[in-house]
Order: sequence, then C-alpha cells, then structure tokens
Amino acid sequence: MHTKNKITIILFLLILALASIFRFWQIWQLPGGLYSDESANGLDVLDILSGKNRAVFYETNYGREGLFFYLLALSVKIFGVGVWQMKIVSGLLGIITIIGLYLLAKTLFNRTIALLACFFAAVSIPYAFLGRIAFRANLMPAIIIFLFYFGIRALRDKKNQYFYAFLSGSFLALGFYTYISFRIVPFLILALLLCLEIIFRRTGKAHGFILANRKIIIVACIAFAIVVSPLAFYFYQHPASFFGRANDVSILNPNLPHGPLFYLVRNLGLSAAMFNIYGDSNWRHNFSGRPFFDPATGILFLIGFGIAIVIFCKSGLRVLKNKDDSLRETFLGYLLIFGLFFAMLVPMIATEESIPHFLRAIGIIPIVFIFPGIGLRALFLRIRHRPVFLGFLLLLLITFGVNYNLWLYFKVAKNSYGYYTAYYGDLTLVSNYINREANENLEYSDFMKLPRLFLILDDKANRTPAFLTSPENNPYTLVLPNQELDLTSPPYPGNYQIIFPSFSFNQISAFQTAFPQARLIREEYNRFGEKAFEVYTF
Repeated sequence: MHTKNKITIILFLLILALASIFRFWQIWQLPGGLYSDESANGLDVLDILSGKNRAVFYETNYGREGLFFYLLALSVKIFGVGVWQMKIVSGLLGIITIIGLYLLAKTLFNRTIALLACFFAAVSIPYAFLGRIAFRANLMPAIIIFLFYFGIRALRDKKNQYFYAFLSGSFLALGFYTYISFRIVPFLILALLLCLEIIFRRTGKAHGFILANRKIIIVACIAFAIVVSPLAFYFYQHPASFFGRANDVSILNPNLPHGPLFYLVRNLGLSAAMFNIYGDSNWRHNFSGRPFFDPATGILFLIGFGIAIVIFCKSGLRVLKNKDDSLRETFLGYLLIFGLFFAMLVPMIATEESIPHFLRAIGIIPIVFIFPGIGLRALFLRIRHRPVFLGFLLLLLITFGVNYNLWLYFKVAKNSYGYYTAYYGDLTLVSNYINREANENLEYSDFMKLPRLFLILDDKANRTPAFLTSPENNPYTLVLPNQELDLTSPPYPGNYQIIFPSFSFNQISAFQTAFPQARLIREEYNRFGEKAFEVYTF
C-alpha cells in the first residue's frame, strides 16, 4: 500500500472517530429524553416487534414512511427499550453517510476535498443535533449519497455496470421509504438526464446519453420497480396518504393569511441567511438560532461556493460552446452538487412554518460540506509553497473547528435548559419512577395492596412514558388534564399514587381542592434544579 493511501486511511479513521464522539459520547444523557414524535416511532417499533403492525407506511402522526422504524426495531430488539437505544440508530446512519460522502466526493473531485468535506460533516453542530434524534429523516442523506455514488459507478465501471445500476435503482426506491422530502429527487434525476442528453448531443455524441446507456437505465428502472412496489401498492390503496401533511404546511395552502409569493420570497431570504447569519431556532434541530456553520467554516463555505460557481460556469461554457470533452466530467460533477444542493432546499422553501428548518433541509447534508472543502483546498493551493504557514493554518482550523464545536455541544448545549425540555427530559424521570415502582412491588402477595399509579398528562406527551414503561406493561392509568379524577377511597392508606409531571403542574391546585386529604409523598428534581414531578397519595 502506498504511503499516500496509508495517510488517507489514517486521516479518514480519525475523522470517523471524531464523528463518533459527536454522535455517541454521553448519548445516555444527551439529549436526555424522547420527544413525543420519537416516542410515537417507538410505539410503532413495539408493534413491529410484537407482530401487531408491520407496515411500509404508518398513518398515525400525519403519516410516516416505515423503513427507519425497522432499523429502530432492530436496535430495541438487541438493546431493549430506552432513550439511547432509539438515538443510536440515527448516529450510526450519520457515520454511514460520512463514509458515503467520502466515496462520492472522491469520485467527483479528489481525496483532499473528500477528506475535508467529511471532517466538516463530522464536527458539524446541526448534524450532531440531528444525529441524536430518532427521526426517519436521518435515513435520507445516506440513501441520497449512495444512490448517486452507485449511479456514477454504473456509468464508469463497465465490468460491473449492471450491478451498480441495480443498486442505484434500488436506493432510489428506498428513498421513498424514508422521508417526504425525498420525493424531489426523481425530478432532479430527470433534470440531470436531460442535461446529460443535451451535453452529449452538443459534444458530438450522435446517439445521445440515454440511448447510449439504455441498458443501464433499464436495469436501474427494473430495480426501482421491484423495491418500490410495496409502497406504491399501499399508496394505490390509500391515495390520500401520499400527500399527508405536505398540503397543510405548503406555501400554496389557500388558508394562509398571505399569498404564495410572500412566503416564497421570505423563505428564500431566510434560507440564504441560515448558513452564516441565523439558523433553525428549534432545539431539536440545532443550537437554537445559531447558523448552520461555525464562523470559520461559514467563511470557507462562501469561498468554496463562489469558486464552485466560477468553475461550473467556465467549464459549462467550454463544454457547450467549444464542445470541449475534456471538461465534461468537471462540469457534470459541479452540476450534480449544485443540483442536489438547490433541489434539497425546495422542501424547506416550499413550506410555510418554522423557517429555517434544518430537518426539512436535511437532504443538503451530503453535499453542503463539499463547499467548505473546496474553499479550504483553494486556500491550501494558494500557500502550498509556504509549508510552515500551511501547517500552522491547518492546525489552527482543525483545533478551532473541533474544540469550538465540542465546547458548544458538550458544554453549552448540554447545560441549556431549552435543549433538555425540547426532549421532554422530565418525562424520562417520570418513566423511570413508574418503572421503579412497578419493580419494587412485584413481590406483593396481596393484590389489593399494590400501589395504583395515576399519571396526569395529555395524550401527546404520554407517548414518552407509554413507550419507556412498556417493559413493565405500562403500570399506570392515564388521566388527561381537566379530566375529572374519579377516585374512591383506596382500600389501604397510600394505595393510590397520583403523579403530576412538570407538564401538568397547573392541575395540582384543582386536585388539592377536590382531594384535600391528599398529601405530597415525593418530589424529584432534574439536573437543572427544576422540579420534574410530584407524587401525591391519600
């Protein structure tokens, strides 16, 4: 093995180690809970494991594609029910995506840009946040990466072209099982095929791209048809499910107070600003309000984006005007990354609510980190004859990027109450208490003396304790807020326990009025010193 290859492998393994730190370190306590939508996924996972409901699409919670749930089910089957058992799947998908990013970027450009892009992806704060949330959208970047990587390999590797074509078509189909934003990808592929057809004919290829590669395309289409058929059949039977929530949040919704043009212009401006000025304010997607890139990476992104535009335009003009076949690969590489970048912003730009929204824009993840890689490589080339300064600059950028983002996530975000509450951390403590009570009372010989637990909580928030207490068969009775608590006198003192999570503290006063004999027997605080729940009995 050549020395250069050894260095590349070592650097790439170090990058994967960094990516693992951002995704798995302290995963048992960061973020520290399950948001209700994650818990809804968990409840579907329990149905999968029990054989109760194994579907390709789940209608609950606005409708959700099912592939990610089967990966969650594998984790829960191996490790059991819990918070980190749900999060670890997204983290692993992030690692796989970074591996795919290296393969694609190296294929399109070179190993330097590929390594730099992977480094920026590994230490990205928004990607670390998204890598710790058990949402199906995390599956989409990996699918996109390998879809195009295998497609390019099918065109370049004549020996194994049909194998790679089959894989590419299969991954295109799998994308429909991930997240609704993926549905823009087939339109991008059609646009790319049209561009390739035009370029081939302009550069003297009489048969055109599609005809010249018809066998590969047919194999990919066959693979696509086979893999997508179960989901297609489901949507054929349930056509309304195909659109789901998309109609409600679209800027074309006629019930919105302003017209589509207003939201389009607003969203374009906010989307442009999200990279370096103001980002997603949702703690589940990002360090609230911070831009997508840290300051240094943001500057490199702008430099790389500008360089990419210049190269794209120059190579495109030479290919189309002068029929210069030597620059065709360069032009097509930049065409792909720009096509993916702008296409995967469309699902966010086309929606009305919560802009910028990093989760809806997660499709840009595979590509967006290539731009700062291009920018940093350009700086390296400018100072390559000054090795001492080059080494110092590289060390400075790596040290800043790693330490700044480690500090931001594992120090600042970890100690931010907003991050904790965004994941319903208090309900994890409540669930642990319920499980402990169930375990401690397993040896009661008198059934009547068993404590009866009543949890005061709304339906949506209850998904979290419903999932986390499932190993103990949910040993509590749910009482909705403002629902009358019809309790007769318990057969034994202390037989009833009424649990009020922080979500329901506003119900305690009415409860004490209705049951003046009730007394507080337990209160537990979270790591921020805030009261997480209270338990009453009588």
